[in-house]
Amino acid sequence: MVYYGLSLSGASISDDPYVYLVLTGLMELPAYIFSGFIVQHFGRKASLSFSFLITTAVLFAVAFTPAEYSTTLLALAMVGKMAITASYQMIIFFSGELFPTEVRSRGVSTAVMMSRLGSIGAPFITDLVGSMYPWAPFVIFGSAALLAAAGTFLLPETRGQVLPDTVAHLEARERRQSNTILASQV
Repeated sequence: MVYYGLSLSGASISDDPYVYLVLTGLMELPAYIFSGFIVQHFGRKASLSFSFLITTAVLFAVAFTPAEYSTTLLALAMVGKMAITASYQMIIFFSGELFPTEVRSRGVSTAVMMSRLGSIGAPFITDLVGSMYPWAPFVIFGSAALLAAAGTFLLPETRGQVLPDTVAHLEARERRQSNTILASQV
């Protein structure tokens, strides 16, 4: 939802929506190029959470920046577009690592389908809500990114982990990890 919402917000951020669209496309290039390196170095969970938090901060800043600061608004939107594009890229391969092999295609497909529900809602938020309250779509999208960052903290880190083949392997690994955590707390 945030990715498409930011893409569709060109009319409220820039005087020329065509230039805005070209710039958002250009911002996707470094996000796609560097997201893999970032994830390899910092891990999946931290990289994804940080990327969502950058998006949240930028969208809240856009919501409350006066319209006469058009260059600032455009620069903030481009940083937000780069951060949410990196997030979206990270989600794709992180979700593939979260599911065991025997249900991976169903799990990733379900995750992609849920993201499409958000993309269905994005135009309604930008057009209907934005026409009444120009700042509100950015607050909604920023809040969604904040919830996504918080939800990411609940996921296990998959960097350096052997991917489970079956649900039973995943459950056994989770039990071992929870027993290790309990033993270290005692």
